[in-house]
Amino acid sequence: SFVNNYNLRTYAFDLGIRNNSMFDYTHFKWNQATILYPYKNFNNILGDHFCLLPIIFSPFRYIFGSYTLLLFQILSIIWGGIGIYKYVEKISNSKLAIYAQLHFYVMWGVFSALSFDYHDNVIAAMLVPWLFYYFRIEKFKWAAVYAFLIIISKENMSLWAFFIFMGMALLFRKEKRKRKMSLIYCVVSILFFVVIMKWLMPLVANGVEYQHNSFSVLGDDFQAMIATLIHRPSYVFSLLFEIPPNAAKYLDDIGIKSELHLTVLFAGGVFLIFRPQFLIMLIPIYGQKLFNNDVVKWGVNLHYSIEFVPIITIAVYYYLKDIKTAKYAKFLAIVFLLLNFGSSMSLLDHRVSKYYSHVNSRFYQKEHYNREFNVKEVKDVMKLIPANASVSANTVIVPRMAFRDTIYSFPYVGDAEYIFLLNKAYETYPLKKEDYMVKIAKYKSSPDWSIFYESDDVIVFKRK
Repeated sequence: SFVNNYNLRTYAFDLGIRNNSMFDYTHFKWNQATILYPYKNFNNILGDHFCLLPIIFSPFRYIFGSYTLLLFQILSIIWGGIGIYKYVEKISNSKLAIYAQLHFYVMWGVFSALSFDYHDNVIAAMLVPWLFYYFRIEKFKWAAVYAFLIIISKENMSLWAFFIFMGMALLFRKEKRKRKMSLIYCVVSILFFVVIMKWLMPLVANGVEYQHNSFSVLGDDFQAMIATLIHRPSYVFSLLFEIPPNAAKYLDDIGIKSELHLTVLFAGGVFLIFRPQFLIMLIPIYGQKLFNNDVVKWGVNLHYSIEFVPIITIAVYYYLKDIKTAKYAKFLAIVFLLLNFGSSMSLLDHRVSKYYSHVNSRFYQKEHYNREFNVKEVKDVMKLIPANASVSANTVIVPRMAFRDTIYSFPYVGDAEYIFLLNKAYETYPLKKEDYMVKIAKYKSSPDWSIFYESDDVIVFKRK
């Protein structure tokens, strides 16, 4: 992700949004999320996603700039792997623990998450191993600290925490104290979820309903979804594997869900069958992926698989710890480590899932370290724009220019004083390439704008 950011392959959605929020937090004010214009209009970014971790990380942006959140994301993954080692060492031995740590680091969810930007649920998932560890040694106050950090990382993480603790209650059903604490944390997690979703988010969003309820294949509202789950179980089950019926637009997407299931199995998901308590922990993750309207979430892409990483790893080694023959346990550990790693490497080269950026992901190829345009020139031109100026910028420019009061993601311009664009159709989201070039031509001929800077690779307009 450092290479991607250096080469301007990080984006307005979501690193740009989070960088801009950190700028506001360091000035002791809430973030208005101008990058979301015109799609959404919030007075507070927390009305879109309730993510409090950028508040904690925001002072470090003075040191690490646009790399701040990427750095913390990488550190969290390293920390999560250490947590896996500590936990597996506690339940078995140090020899299995090192295989578990490697298993954790090479799972596809880690590669996919790091190849695309920054997301708060990545950090939340990396705290889960430590939650298990402190539960294991019955240090429930430290467990509460990690549970709290997971819950405040993103609005849906409190619901995930509920299922994690439900699984723990079953896992520790014979240990009274742990079972009791698991159930207490279950109640606290679901209360947090209700408070965040029904009170805090509508409050900061001026009454606007939650914007990410994209599960119309189950029903138009929460009551309809529950009714579908109860009265149409065969239909719901089919959605785990098949495209929605009567949806012609999805015909090109056959195989994406199967790819996810196969990848889970190769990563060690087969042990979820033998330890179903861990499968319970993944119920909301499967649901938010496979019942979603957005095809991108169905498969193995981006950050939408990171929650599988800690749960599958722990499930594998929770099973292996009970094998009495140490050599056989080690053999299975090595076999599934190789299957897991081989699957991850295979996905970097070939995958069914759509909208996969191989250039962002294949760190072992030359293209990952190069760009079609002069990156240094683009960065030098950024320095020419006043720090207090309002800017509308290309999606890959936004993360590096987000430390200002007002930043928009082109093609929205609003009241911007400058428009900062790549001069060719290298990165055009959300526009098609031809529409992007039409927009550039429009501003070149506009009486309201003058060309502030122009070269083969970059063009900057200034409002007259």
